[in-house]
Amino acid sequence: MTREEALLHIRPKVETQINYEISPSEAFQNDTLRPILKLQNDLFVHLFRTNKAIIKIDFEKKDVLGKKKIITDLLKNDIKLKDQIEASVFSLMTLIELEFYFENRSEMKRRINTMVIERLIDNLVG
Repeated sequence: MTREEALLHIRPKVETQINYEISPSEAFQNDTLRPILKLQNDLFVHLFRTNKAIIKIDFEKKDVLGKKKIITDLLKNDIKLKDQIEASVFSLMTLIELEFYFENRSEMKRRINTMVIERLIDNLVG
């Protein structure tokens, strides 16, 4: 089995609505990013919970709005955490996907960040 086959094989299936008029970025988000983010979900939760800033503020004692704000602020401002998340995502891409990712890096980073914030809120606040 090649690296590409192995990477595609381990990804969970993610149901998305079929829309033939989506942009290449949306297609990449649905076909590549969503399955990788689903696969890496536990890792993202772990990275967040073990972040030094979270340990210092006693995250669990915050109310729902406070937790959402902390998650959003940390994912927008903590460069190290954002880099860890980005690396954990693009390390699971095929070479062709990686090429598309780097050609559209700023948009893909924004999409990843937005989706990871949503996942963390769902996992840690919900």
